[in-house]
Formats: sequence, C-alpha cells, structure tokens
Amino acid sequence: MPKLIRYVGYIVLFVISFFFFLYWTFPYDILKERMVQAAMQQLGGDYDVRISDFSPSFFTGATLKNVKILKHSGDQVSTTWEASKIKARTSLSSLLFGRSNVSFDIINKKSEIEGSYKATDEGFNFESDLSDFNIGDMGFLTGDGTAKLVSAIDGSIRLNINNKQIIQSTGSANLDINNITLKEGELRFGEGGAFNVPELFLAKKGSTIKIELSKGSIKVKELKLKDGDLNMDLTGDIFMSSSAKNYRMNLRGTFSVSQKLEQAVPILFMVEKQKQPDGTYPITITGRLGQPSIKIGDFTLPL
Repeated sequence: MPKLIRYVGYIVLFVISFFFFLYWTFPYDILKERMVQAAMQQLGGDYDVRISDFSPSFFTGATLKNVKILKHSGDQVSTTWEASKIKARTSLSSLLFGRSNVSFDIINKKSEIEGSYKATDEGFNFESDLSDFNIGDMGFLTGDGTAKLVSAIDGSIRLNINNKQIIQSTGSANLDINNITLKEGELRFGEGGAFNVPELFLAKKGSTIKIELSKGSIKVKELKLKDGDLNMDLTGDIFMSSSAKNYRMNLRGTFSVSQKLEQAVPILFMVEKQKQPDGTYPITITGRLGQPSIKIGDFTLPL
C-alpha cells in the first residue's frame, strides 16, 4: 500500500509539474495574435482589434489590457468599443472537450461588467452584472458626431438563447439608470442634419429598464427616463427573428423635453403641434430594427 501511494504521488506530481510547465512556456504572444485575427474575421474587413498586453492568469485564465475595436471608414478611424482590462477564465472541461465556458470581468475606468458565457447544443447562456456601466465605451451606440453619451447603469442581464428554435429562448434584463448624459458637441440626425448641443442630462437616478424574453418576444415592461432634460415612459414588444435586423418593434408611450433640450434640438419645432395638454408627446416606434418607423403623434420622423 505505501508503494502504491508513492506511485500515485509521483503521477500527481508529474501532472502538476506538467501543467506548470505549460503555464510558464505557453506561447501567449502567438495566442494573442490568433485571438486578434479570429475577432477581425468575425467583425469584417472594416474593423481592427488592438490588444496592448496579454498575460496568463493561472492556468486557464488570461488578462488583456487596453483592448480596442476600431472601425475604418475611408480615412477616418473611430473607436467602436474599448476596455482598459479584461479578465477571462475558462473551465478545464471546456479546454478538454472544446465547448466554450468562459467567465469574464470587463473593466474600463469605473465601468464594470462581470459575468459568464456558456455555449450549448442549441445556442448559449449568458449572465452579466453591471456596475456603473458606461454606454460611451460602446462607440457604435453614440453615433458619428462629437456629442458622446456617458452613463452609470447598474443591474443584471440573464439570457438563455436557443438559436435553433428562437421561440424557446428566455431571459431578462433589470437595469437601474443612475445617469445618462450627452456631452457638449455635434449631434447628427440622419437626414435631419447636424447641429451643436450643450451638455444634456437625459436621465437621472430613478430611471429604469425592465425587459423579459419569452416565446420569441422581447417584452419591454418598463422603460422610464426621468428627472432629466428628457422624460420618457415606453412599453411594448419586440418580436424576434433569425436575424436581429429583422426584429419587429411595437413600442408606445410618451415623452417630454425640457426647455434647454427644446432649444438645443431645432427639429422639435416640427412636432410642436403633436404636444398634448399635459405637455407630453405621444410616441410610437414600429417596423424592423434595421429600419424603424418613429411617429410622434401623427408626424413620422424623417430617418
């Protein structure tokens, strides 16, 4: 028995030593380049991925610093997304059996997203918790103008997506908005032109977003922006499809604007006749996600 224990000990020691050998000698620079190339292939030729530093974090983890996704439009280059640090760790089972199962922590200044992603036979499971999440980190949400959005959003997102039968997908999002601010700069409105705006507080503490996903429909139970230059109360449904751009929207509600916002956005004069006695405007958003139709009262916005 002592001899058997000794042999088992040798095997365990060998396995541990082998793992540490891999940890210290693994070609992480090559892995970093492969990750960048794989990401760029998925994003397309107009995008570039930059990672300034890639280092191991124990055997199944890694830390990426100063990560950026850049978009090239002719001679112009814009930042689509950025993070100062990403910590990621995969399970041993995913390494052995080739199925993605990753936990992550994405940090950029005060903004943080912590969660996990797990591939399934049907699709994937995604969970995340947000702390002071900043919309400004996601450049594609802030448009081409110089007036950029910044935010502080807390909450959670839970998704169980079935790509084979989208109707079986489930999930929820519960977000508490502490702040959404549009910084001073140029704001562009498609065919509506471009103009300069002062700093605008679009939402303050107490604003919320509550969403449920079930039976192929994204139900917007509550979307409230309050106590800022823009007040909005919106509910409705978004009907899912195999392609996100073909999701169909049916959202209705009301909004009101402060005098500061009304003066800053001249096109609002076009909908002045749609204002209700209580000072709010009725709003309806329909059509496909890739080509929405927005009506304020009886007036359809030119997009």
